[in-house]
Amino acid sequence: KNKPYTVYEYKRLLNRHFNFRALPINEITSQEINRRIDKLQKTVSEQNHALVCIKVFMQWATRRRYIQHSPCEEMQTIPTASRNRVLNDTELVAVYRAAEEMGYPFGNIVLLCILTGQRRSEVAWLRRSYINGDVWTLPSSLMKSKQDHSFPLCELAQAVTARCPAENDFLFPAQRGDTVFGGWSKRKTELDMLCPIAPWT
Repeated sequence: KNKPYTVYEYKRLLNRHFNFRALPINEITSQEINRRIDKLQKTVSEQNHALVCIKVFMQWATRRRYIQHSPCEEMQTIPTASRNRVLNDTELVAVYRAAEEMGYPFGNIVLLCILTGQRRSEVAWLRRSYINGDVWTLPSSLMKSKQDHSFPLCELAQAVTARCPAENDFLFPAQRGDTVFGGWSKRKTELDMLCPIAPWT
């Protein structure tokens, strides 16, 4: 019942960080889970996302009686500073120009985030079938409110979408084509190198 992007992220995190191969689920220990999470010390957000993902999975396995107790019980995410930094006009221009230099796909995603004010996940899941002229309508299945959400696309945003290859209904498909772009961390690092401003999210 989760949104498609949430399902995609859970699958990505499980496959990337918690591939226990032939190890039976009832033999997965909290120590083993902690060991894998500790490997992600350089990226606190990835640690937290990975922990939330494995906790959700183990809770599901407990409800289905595949295991009696979750090995993730009492594990807690790492506190992070609140996201209260806002780019000033000069920084925003720098990010915009760097995104233009990067181009498709990540640069275009950043440009649309700036031009529309939408979340990165909503932009990443954009389909051509969601666009009608200068209006972009996100279906209820992607929205927390469970209602369709429509908003205008300015001329600059329309120009960005027009530059995306027309090979798929998704504007930003993953390489295998059946889901969407997911290389956030690597591409964000590249973007930061193109516009070396104070750290931002």
